[in-house]
Amino acid sequence: TWAAFNATVGGRLISTRPIQRECHDPYYNKTQCNQIRRQYSNLNWRMDQPGGIQYANWETTIITASNSNSISNINGRNDSRPMQKHHQFMGCMGIERGMPCYQGAIPLYTVQATTTEDVQETVRFAAQNNLKLVIKNTGHDFLGRSTAPNALSLWTHALTDATMVDGFIPEGSPPGTQAVNKAIVLGSGVLWRDAYVAAAAQGRIVVGGADSVGAAGGYCLGGGHSPLSPHFGLCVDNVLEYKIVTADSELKVANKYQNQDLFWALRGGGPGFGVVVEAIYRTHPAPTKGIVTATAVIFTFTKETRTAVLTALLAHQQQWSQAGWSGSARVEQTQITLGYGIPDGTVHEARASFEPFLELVRWKIQGSSFFLSKPILFNVQYKHHDNLAAVMEALKPVALDVAGIHRIVGSRLIPQALFELNNNSSSTSSSDRKDNDKNGPERLAEALADIHNDLQSCGGGLNLLEGLFGGPTAPARGYLLALIAGGAVAALDNNKTITTSNATTATSTATSITPAWRKALVLAMIILDWKPNGDGDKAYEQKKDVQRAMTSSIQRLAEATPGSGAYLNEADPQEPDWQNSFWGRENYARLYAIKQQVDPQGLLSCWHCVGSEDWDDDLMCPQ
Repeated sequence: TWAAFNATVGGRLISTRPIQRECHDPYYNKTQCNQIRRQYSNLNWRMDQPGGIQYANWETTIITASNSNSISNINGRNDSRPMQKHHQFMGCMGIERGMPCYQGAIPLYTVQATTTEDVQETVRFAAQNNLKLVIKNTGHDFLGRSTAPNALSLWTHALTDATMVDGFIPEGSPPGTQAVNKAIVLGSGVLWRDAYVAAAAQGRIVVGGADSVGAAGGYCLGGGHSPLSPHFGLCVDNVLEYKIVTADSELKVANKYQNQDLFWALRGGGPGFGVVVEAIYRTHPAPTKGIVTATAVIFTFTKETRTAVLTALLAHQQQWSQAGWSGSARVEQTQITLGYGIPDGTVHEARASFEPFLELVRWKIQGSSFFLSKPILFNVQYKHHDNLAAVMEALKPVALDVAGIHRIVGSRLIPQALFELNNNSSSTSSSDRKDNDKNGPERLAEALADIHNDLQSCGGGLNLLEGLFGGPTAPARGYLLALIAGGAVAALDNNKTITTSNATTATSTATSITPAWRKALVLAMIILDWKPNGDGDKAYEQKKDVQRAMTSSIQRLAEATPGSGAYLNEADPQEPDWQNSFWGRENYARLYAIKQQVDPQGLLSCWHCVGSEDWDDDLMCPQ
C-alpha cells in the first residue's frame, strides 16, 4: 500500500499538486496566490517545489474528443456529417483565477529522496506495482522528461553532498592504478553553482553548465557542453565514475574497471539506464590569470543587414576557436548578443581578437539607404574575472534562465568543415551571387536568416514592441550559436587523447555521444517561445504551428549540415530520426542492447530516450 511504502522512505512521500493551484477555483487562497504570483517566473523557487518544472508547456496534457454532429433529415434518416475533433489542454493554466486547473502532466505522487536507500525503495516499489516512474532534480528540461501524468516522481533534489578528493582511484581498479588529483564527488541534487564553489575553494575548475542546472544527472548523461569544453572536453569526457540505481533497484558502481558497458552508456546515452545518485568528475587547475570576457550587442533591423553580420560572425568562429575563445551569439528579434571568454587571457588579447569583427560591423556593413539598415553596435565590454562562477554568469544567455513560460528548443551541430571554407569575413551582402559560389558561412547565414523570419511569425507572432526589441519579458524567437566544440572536443576523435596538467582523458570510443560532436565547431540551438491562446482548439492549433516552425527550422539546418547530428538534451521534441541524430546508428545499436540488459521492462522509459520506440507516445503501454 501507499502508506506502507511511505514508511519505507521515511515519510517523504508527497501528494504532488500543480504549483499554481491556489490561484484557481475551487482551491483559491488569496494569500497563497499572491505569493505564487510573485514567484511564478522564479526558476529557483520552481526548482524547490515537488511539482515545479522550468517550462509551463510540459505541465499540461491534451485531451482530444470527437463530436459526431449527427442530425435527422426530412426523410427520417441520420445525416452523419464528418466527425469534429475538439482539443482541451488539461493542466493548471497560468495564474489567472478564471482559467481551469487540472492535474495535467504533474505526477500524482513524489518521493523526496534524501538517501540512496530512498532511491532504491522507490525504484523497487514502482517496478513491483507497474507504475510510471519519472526522475526529477531541478526540472530544467527541454523535452518534458522530468514529468508525466499519473506517475510517481523520484525527486533527487536533496542529494546535495559535494566533496573534493585529493587522490581518487576508481573502485575496482587494479593495483598500481594512478590516482586522479582533485576529483569532485557530487550527489545527484547538486547544482553547478555549488560545484563551482567547491572546486574553486581548492583552486580548481570543473567542466559544467549553467549555474542553475543539476550537475550529476541528465546534463552529463546527455553529453554536457560548457564554455570550458574546447579546453577540456565535454562533461562525458571528464566523468570518472557513477553510482547508479538500476531498474532492479540494485546500486551499481560504473567506471572503466567495472560495469564498463553501463559506464559507456552513461557517458552520452542520455537518461533511462538508471537513477544516478553520485557522479565523480575530473577537475582542472583554475586559470592563474583568471578569465577574460568580451561582450557586445548588435542591433539589426533588416534581413539583409542581419545576414551580413551573421556571415562575418560565422567567418570568425574558427579563428576565435584557434585563439582559445568559447562562448555564444544569441540572435533574437532585432538584436545579436555576443558573449565569449578565454582562460588566462588579457583584455589586450581580447581586443585583438574581436576588434576586426567589430570594425566590420561599425564601418563595412552598410545595408540600404534606409536609416535603420546599418547595424548598430552597443555596449562593447572587455572584462577580467577571477573565478569560473562569475564567468558563467557573465556569459549565460538571459533567455535560457527564465521560467514559467512556454518554450521548445531544437539543435544542430555545425561541422568544422563548414567554417574551413573561408576564414575571411564578407563585408557586403552575398545575395547577388549564385548559391554554389557562396562559402560555408554565407550559406549558413542565409539559412539562419530565413529561419529567423519564420520564427517571428509562427504561433500568432509577436506584438510590435516584442518583435522589435525583445527583452527579458518578451517571448524568445531566435537561436543561439554556441562556440563550445572544436579544440579538446575534436581532439578526442579517431581515438586520439588529450593531456591536461594532471591526467590524460579517455578516448572518444569511451563515450556514446554522436560522432558529430567530434567533428563540430558550433552548436546551433533554436529557441521558440509562445503565449498560449486559451486552452482549447485555438491553443492546440497555435502549438501545432509552433512545433511546425521548429521542426522545419531544424530540417533547414540539417540540409545545410548533411551527416551531422543534434544535441539530445537540447533537441526538437519531434526530432525526425532521433536515434541517428542523437547517437549515430552504430552507437544506438549498442545502447539499445545495453538498455535491454539493465531495464528489460522499460521502467525508466522516457521521451526519445534509448528504447522508447518500443512504447506508445504516452510511454504507458508497450507496442
